[in-house]
Amino acid sequence: MKQDCESKAFIRVAEKIKKQFPRLPIIITADGLYVSQKVIQTCTDNGWNYIIRYKEGSASSIAKEYQSLPEKEKIGSEIEYQNQIMFQNTDVNLTYYTGKKIKPDEKKETTEFAWIADITITKNNARKIVNAGRNRWKIENQGFNRQKHWRGNIEHACSWNEQAQKNHYLMEQIADFIKQIS
Repeated sequence: MKQDCESKAFIRVAEKIKKQFPRLPIIITADGLYVSQKVIQTCTDNGWNYIIRYKEGSASSIAKEYQSLPEKEKIGSEIEYQNQIMFQNTDVNLTYYTGKKIKPDEKKETTEFAWIADITITKNNARKIVNAGRNRWKIENQGFNRQKHWRGNIEHACSWNEQAQKNHYLMEQIADFIKQIS
């Protein structure tokens, strides 16, 4: 079985989700692999919002335009944002977050993250967008990786049958939930 690209799989799954839940309001949060015109257009066509992790190497035109702007909107020293940055004939809104924390050994650690979104960024919602982007990372890296490496073996195909794969993943979700509450 040929391994599939995540963004191509998203396009197919999005069609199924929209068909089954046509009126459900959805905000897609995704990692940097999803910074593409096709993914953004799929979200737009379905009436979904998106918050996608942005890494400067993934779409250099976004970084170039952002850096060329003389002034950016700021909230304290942590958050910078700019609306209406052109990416392949589509306006996206960019949020940068710089977090600083002091580790137990008294050393300061700085982390930087950025996201593109179709949601207009304001002083009132910029922190919410940052939190949504960070929560996606926590779900994937703390939740999914815990399931993946805790006897569930979900990173490997357990069956070629699609329904069996869904059942296996659902059982993993239930087992992980029970493990968390016990």
